[in-house]
Amino acid sequence: SGVGKSAVVQHVRKRLQGKKIHFISGKFEQLQPAGPLRALDAAFSEYTNSVIQKGPQCILETKKAIVDAIQADAGVLTDAFPCLCKIIGKPTTTPVEIGPMASQNRFRFIFQMFIRAINSLSYPIILFLDDLQWVDNLSLQLISSLMTDTEIRNLLFIGSYRDNEIDHIHPLTVHLNELKSKEVAIGNINITGISKEDVNNLISDITNMPHCLTETLSGVVYKKTGGNVLFVTEFLKSICSEGLLFYSLDDKAWKWNADTIEAKEIPDEVGALLSRKISQLPIGCQHAIKLLACIGSKCDDSILISFMCQGRGVEGKLNMTAGKNDTENNAQFSILDYAIDEGLLKREGSTYMFAHDRIQHAAYLLIPESDQGRMHRHIGRLILEHAQDEMLDHVLFLVVDQLNRGQKFITKEKDRMELATLNLKAGEKAMSLAAFISSASYLRAGIDLLCNDHWEMCYDLSLQLHNLYVEAEYCNGHFEEVGHAAGVVI
Repeated sequence: SGVGKSAVVQHVRKRLQGKKIHFISGKFEQLQPAGPLRALDAAFSEYTNSVIQKGPQCILETKKAIVDAIQADAGVLTDAFPCLCKIIGKPTTTPVEIGPMASQNRFRFIFQMFIRAINSLSYPIILFLDDLQWVDNLSLQLISSLMTDTEIRNLLFIGSYRDNEIDHIHPLTVHLNELKSKEVAIGNINITGISKEDVNNLISDITNMPHCLTETLSGVVYKKTGGNVLFVTEFLKSICSEGLLFYSLDDKAWKWNADTIEAKEIPDEVGALLSRKISQLPIGCQHAIKLLACIGSKCDDSILISFMCQGRGVEGKLNMTAGKNDTENNAQFSILDYAIDEGLLKREGSTYMFAHDRIQHAAYLLIPESDQGRMHRHIGRLILEHAQDEMLDHVLFLVVDQLNRGQKFITKEKDRMELATLNLKAGEKAMSLAAFISSASYLRAGIDLLCNDHWEMCYDLSLQLHNLYVEAEYCNGHFEEVGHAAGVVI
């Protein structure tokens, strides 16, 4: 982590700007999985925006290609990727209900037809999915189906992952081995930390000093960071802010004392260094970053403003209240500019995002463990309260994931039954997408929320949760669990 995998790909992306190409990307997340297909949905949101930006003619051509390919089954596609409604419109018919295994085959087929359709147009597609070590099973199956489809010719897939976080039984490893056995051409680029010489070259470039004069500093930096690019850059920023690396106006050169830097108690792990850096930001900025870390790797500024403005009661209880004026109105939302200036966040349009997932992780760990659940509950409730009925389905996974992570702070029976019902809906939606592992997870969570006398108090809800859970686990091949759950119902 932090060696520069994503940065390499993003550098290529910048070089391709202005070319007749769709470069789309998505990212799998450790802290906020938020249901299946999230990374692919983000990628196709970028695709939708790219098509719209290319003008009406491109929109019409893309719409015709997609509709001709999937015809009456458009609803299956837009249920998974609502963003595509901007191109093909909202389907007027709902998909025909079929069995779970048939639904899985139908979804894979329609997805392949969709990719073939957009791939046949004049613009080639590069699909980049980041952090595959956290990929969900359904996304992995869809990726594999694309890689083995000989009808798809103008698509380049790029995936990045941390090889130290997967083993021989990890689903990604299994799928990669299967692709190799089918003689699918896979190119591997192993990106590691930079060498001591490279660190010296970097510092020499930054300070505009000869290599021979920066060796003492680069030696200490390399010893502290091990050549991890993220750690190197953050370490240099840290010693600058500490005054250990400074520019002398008298000598017109950068100055430092290597022994002082080495002796200084600076965290020797990038996570600890980032945590300290975040803790030095203004209180309001810290709070906003922590909220963003709970939501995911990125978030629209209007959503963050809503959370900050409407959650003061909860913030007070968490002892994390932003200053009164920090969230007074949109103009004062520039509090996050502090984090942008420090390189912790980036902003693209109206979207704030973490510059690296290690920064998100560090921000999340700054929230006391006893308060994390409360924040997730708070976020889930706010999204649920402000989502219009027709939009609830689009944010269902996000809402349920947030509330599930804060469920131990949901104590009222009525609220727990409401969350159990939401888990049922999420389980049903995941089942319709053939995401059986996710479906079983939601349904299990719903069952665990039921009260002791749930068969008497909420029989219909209990029966639906158990029946669908049995079906999902059957599709997952967990037959021992199927027998146990079915025995409870019988």
